[in-house]
Amino acid sequence: MGEREEFDRIIEGLDLDLGFLDDPSQSEPEPEPEPKPERPASVEYGGSSARSPDVDEEFYRRVDLGPRPPWRRNVILTWIGVLGSPLALLLSSVVGILVPRSIVAALTLVFIASAIYLISQLPDRNPGDDPDDGAVV
Repeated sequence: MGEREEFDRIIEGLDLDLGFLDDPSQSEPEPEPEPKPERPASVEYGGSSARSPDVDEEFYRRVDLGPRPPWRRNVILTWIGVLGSPLALLLSSVVGILVPRSIVAALTLVFIASAIYLISQLPDRNPGDDPDDGAVV
């Protein structure tokens, strides 16, 4: 009890205002969050309609994607190789079919070759000595 008595003696000399602990009604109310400004009706998302002069310019610029290139038969076959090989091995293991090693090796090689082919067909986004390596959306 010696430590407790020493602590009480130290505290007796302090002038502490602990009235806020007794009366919870005196606590300050929390400030209400500021409402978000309304978007003017004349501005559409993407920013192509008429604007009032006090509206800041939108930083987003909508870019037309253009037409999709047609699917080529060899690209379809390589996607079948990339997705079908692991799927075939997964289904055979779920069903409980024991697949010979030669077929497992062949499916693995088909997967690797198909993935390499698809990666090699990606378009070059940075031709020449252009120092810009930014993201393409």
